[in-house]
Amino acid sequence: MKKLSKLVLVLALAFFVGGCLFVEKRVYTIALDSPTAGTATVVYHDIRSNAIGNKEFAEDADNLFYDTYEHPDFIEFWKRQGVFVKERELWTEGEKLQGKLVLAFDDVSNVENMQYDGEFYYLTLGENDSVMATNGVVIPGEGYTRVLWEAGTDTLRFSIYEDRDTYSRSLAPEFRKRYGD
Repeated sequence: MKKLSKLVLVLALAFFVGGCLFVEKRVYTIALDSPTAGTATVVYHDIRSNAIGNKEFAEDADNLFYDTYEHPDFIEFWKRQGVFVKERELWTEGEKLQGKLVLAFDDVSNVENMQYDGEFYYLTLGENDSVMATNGVVIPGEGYTRVLWEAGTDTLRFSIYEDRDTYSRSLAPEFRKRYGD
């Protein structure tokens, strides 16, 4: 199941209206309470929009700020899926919009498509994602990267850099305009 993977991306990607939202770097800390259940903390660095027009940019901002940051339906939707949003936060650092999402889960496979086979935890990433840091072992492949952790590891850590060589605009000024500093 890919529910939590979609949830984690929803903060950064919202609902794809207008432009497209993306995040330069995501930092994951997955604390396991049992072999398959625990808490995932995801910190988003530099959330941006590639919308060219002001109308599309405003739609991206609305989707991110209202739908995922403010609206209670965001929490209720994932609660019905068995994923519990414990915390969601947005803030600015200089000209960058940052975010944090803390989630409780019963099935680690709902976190970024993590898999657990009884011997290893593993994560497979696409070719546009680069693992910057991890406490696991990185195994590169053709068109993907895999990260492995041995069973018994109680905290899985990894940072992903997403290479986006496209025009983009910071959402930090819009966040400050709506919410202050």
